[in-house]
Amino acid sequence: MVSISAPHPPSTPPSLSQADPSYPLSHLYHRVRRDTDTDTNTNTNADPDTNPMKLPIVPSLMLGGLPLGFVPSNYGASSMSQLNTLLGPAAGKAATYGWYAQTYPDQPFNGNQLLWQMNDIVQSGAILEAAVMPVGGWAGLTAQDNSRAVEICNVMKRFTDSGVEVRLRFGHEVNWYVQEGRYEGGADQGVGAYKEAFATVAKACRAAAPKVKMWYSPSWADLATYDRYAPDLQYVDLVGLDFYPDKLANANVEFFISQFKPFHDKYTSGGRIKFAIGETGLHLDANLDAHLAWLQMVCSNEVRRALPNLLSVTYFNVMQTAEQNDYRILQLDGNATTPANAQTLGVLRDAKRRTSLAAPRGLPKGSASDAKRQYVVRLSLHALLGLEALLGLALASHWL
Repeated sequence: MVSISAPHPPSTPPSLSQADPSYPLSHLYHRVRRDTDTDTNTNTNADPDTNPMKLPIVPSLMLGGLPLGFVPSNYGASSMSQLNTLLGPAAGKAATYGWYAQTYPDQPFNGNQLLWQMNDIVQSGAILEAAVMPVGGWAGLTAQDNSRAVEICNVMKRFTDSGVEVRLRFGHEVNWYVQEGRYEGGADQGVGAYKEAFATVAKACRAAAPKVKMWYSPSWADLATYDRYAPDLQYVDLVGLDFYPDKLANANVEFFISQFKPFHDKYTSGGRIKFAIGETGLHLDANLDAHLAWLQMVCSNEVRRALPNLLSVTYFNVMQTAEQNDYRILQLDGNATTPANAQTLGVLRDAKRRTSLAAPRGLPKGSASDAKRQYVVRLSLHALLGLEALLGLALASHWL
């Protein structure tokens, strides 16, 4: 994550103009310019019918046949570039790039929290999974006043105009953040306001940035809760859940499938709406063996069979220093031979050679405990971004 001290403005990224890719191609491959590609694992014989711009195709990082990406770090404006360097051609580049930004009712949305990462996002070739959080109110996100929605979509357009596929997780984890107080609730716990805001943003994006995919992404709850907050489906392109097992008894593939499948089946059975996992990790006191076992469960044959419309998985690769929560499976302060990184890279490189991955039967014995991490701890990443937005508003508005 960028420092709270005065951040550097983003420079203009290279344009990667391209046709809007279909899901079957775009979630499996990166399209990148040859002059910015240092990966030797490049297919130069791409089918021009499926690759109309004739850009070289670089296979994405896959685990068990599923595209895998990251929320790359909580520091540094080149986090994904560093991760991709660690991954190397033997594993492939991260398929998705999760990042966060907040809107506030009394401030225009200039997108700086995303734009500070723009070079890294564009050069990574990954799909941007932009979680834009309407903190403190819904001003500018209504049918009567869509000004904030237009600002959000204008920022998304800067990415799509640069060739980035964008999945917009607007108001992600709405059911949790209303309870926590970050999103404005009210008598109906924010249901009506969220649905109106989601539709308003979707309409604005259709007008200004039609390539943006709108993503309904609640936090883990139950199907009744997902149904309650679900936006009008004509405005939804993807659905998915953020999921962190809260105790050892829930850290297994059977429980995972039982929690995901009802939501997946109800909302994606028609075929148009797809499914993706925007965040996952272990919400336990766990070591690297446990984190890797969990990730292999999420990307396993069993999950792929149960969730056939699952496009990708994004892992929360973040170190939260204040809470001493280390979700990382790859450490940017090390290199490929650092023991922890070497262990992870071994798993990922081995998985790259196969499309089949049986789920571990559980977490390795002794690798995790039920010493609970309060759910709110993940908010530190979002809170830091919010503080950056407040502290950097004047400077950033001058830069942009």
